[in-house]
Amino acid sequence: MKYILKKLWFLILLLIVSIVVVACGLKSLFCYTFLQQYMIFAIYVIAVGVLAHFFGEALPRKFRFREAPFAPLPFEDGGRFYQKKLKINKWKDHVMDISKAELGGSLSVESKAIGGEANEENIGRAIQESCVAEVTHAVIILLSVSLFFLLKMPYSVIFFILYFIMNLIDIIIQRCNRPRLVRLLDRLEKRK
Repeated sequence: MKYILKKLWFLILLLIVSIVVVACGLKSLFCYTFLQQYMIFAIYVIAVGVLAHFFGEALPRKFRFREAPFAPLPFEDGGRFYQKKLKINKWKDHVMDISKAELGGSLSVESKAIGGEANEENIGRAIQESCVAEVTHAVIILLSVSLFFLLKMPYSVIFFILYFIMNLIDIIIQRCNRPRLVRLLDRLEKRK
């Protein structure tokens, strides 16, 4: 929980202010509409996040990661595209990682799944978790279309774009990491 507060303190504070302003009916406040729309968006994100957690936990860990849609696409070059063109290694550690929030469960993708020992079982688990994370974020993106029904214009467009980008970034991180883990798994299997 400390991790979430540390990463999102400003957004949480803004949500609290939004709730107070809307609950008190301070409609004369110049930013009332923004705060009202932000409050709806924030509650939506929290609700979808909780549901996505349970959805991800319920998914069977039997993904065929060597096949589409999880296998790298030709332009991805085994994850190198994201490293060279998007410089992912410089910014990926600054992105919120819900697995670090210690909510329990198996949302973690790499470090917790590997558990300090790079063996076939742990690497295979990390690969499966990366598939779970990718599917979960893709479903969240599909569900985010509902923001157009929940929010007023232009807030629906702005918050949809932000939410889309946030989830797309998480998918990109999975697609960058997974080929490296698959290569490591292949090397371990060859040694055996």
